[in-house]
Amino acid sequence: MKATTQSGFSLIELTFVVVIAGLLLAIGIPNFRDFIRNSRNAAESNDLLTGVNVARSEAVKRRAAVTMCTGIPPACDPGDYSDGWFVFVDTDGNGTRALSEEILRAHEPMAGSIATRVVSTTDDEGDDSPDYDTDEDGYLSFGQNGFRRMGDGTLPAAVAIVLCDERGNVPSSSGPDVSTARAIEVSTAGRAVVTRDRDRIEILGGCP
Repeated sequence: MKATTQSGFSLIELTFVVVIAGLLLAIGIPNFRDFIRNSRNAAESNDLLTGVNVARSEAVKRRAAVTMCTGIPPACDPGDYSDGWFVFVDTDGNGTRALSEEILRAHEPMAGSIATRVVSTTDDEGDDSPDYDTDEDGYLSFGQNGFRRMGDGTLPAAVAIVLCDERGNVPSSSGPDVSTARAIEVSTAGRAVVTRDRDRIEILGGCP
């Protein structure tokens, strides 16, 4: 009877496979983690931008004031957009929601470690040398012409909402000038744009 031999991995071969697998994991896991965080930041900033645009377009369509405020329905809670926000028909135009005022869109608290900060400036076109300071109003309101308005009748300042996770305003994989953070800038006219420019975000006061 002919003897049969069994083949398998030698200890050296097995060690080599384990080392290669370890290297691949060491390279892949951080990249995958950053991919998840970048996707989360993009989703939250896009949702916020959509909320601003919905508020503006609904104000024009309904020919009535529409407001986007921080907080969880049913009531506005001035503070941080990362804690949640919603859009409602601001029938009395005071920037806060009465129970009878219709809610058009609502967003739960932002995922992960994302934090936001609102800053205001007298510059409504987003130039590179504004004089920013913190804005505590916690809402964006639009009139029937699509322009920004304030509930107390005063003129609004342009604002920027800065969104950051735990990485802060650091370069992304897209290049040294492209930040992992984002900022949504809203002019007094109501035009909203997203920026990922690191220098611009630093001018806006950096991350919360």
